[in-house]
Amino acid sequence: MKKLRGSLLVLMLVVITMFSGCSMKESSKQVYSKGVIKEDTYESKFLNLKFTTPEGYTMFAEDDLNQYVQFAEGIVYKDKDQKVIDYSKAVTVYEMMCAEATINSPNVNIVIENLLGRKVSIDDYIESSKQQLLATGIEYTFGDTTKDVELAGEKYTVLDCVGNYAGQELLQQMYIRQVGNRMLLLTVTYTEDTAEGKDTLLAGFTAIK
Repeated sequence: MKKLRGSLLVLMLVVITMFSGCSMKESSKQVYSKGVIKEDTYESKFLNLKFTTPEGYTMFAEDDLNQYVQFAEGIVYKDKDQKVIDYSKAVTVYEMMCAEATINSPNVNIVIENLLGRKVSIDDYIESSKQQLLATGIEYTFGDTTKDVELAGEKYTVLDCVGNYAGQELLQQMYIRQVGNRMLLLTVTYTEDTAEGKDTLLAGFTAIK
């Protein structure tokens, strides 16, 4: 069980970034602001998305997620004391992460990537994501890509894949949509034995309005 838990943590923290080494001026009418985590809930007005933690699951605290924020040229802060991170300047931000409380399976996380002013289609983003996932050293196989999948009132393109890490076969569904000049990547990771829990996690998402 410890081996499974470790494998799940590795896949939870795989971050797909297309432009981490680039720096361009952002041009979007939709101003990004990071969602808010309050104990067992997550809410993002920018994404028009809310998540309520199901019973038996644990929401990761914001401090836990901040260590995975990526900037093109070092962390940017809003204040002189360097206590308040300026997430709008980040390339990638972990918005939320929630996992089953015992073995971390199933789990869900949301990563936001700043496209840095570049125009990228969903199809191109998915193809780039596949290449980057293969480059992690984790053995990935990719299944179908399904368009116009509705979740919490919004339509996503969903990529199904399987990651094999340390002898553990872990299934993933990646829900992708563009919001302003950001790409939203919502990933659910689970095993064959915990597939029912995947649906429980997805049911936790609702629209704010």
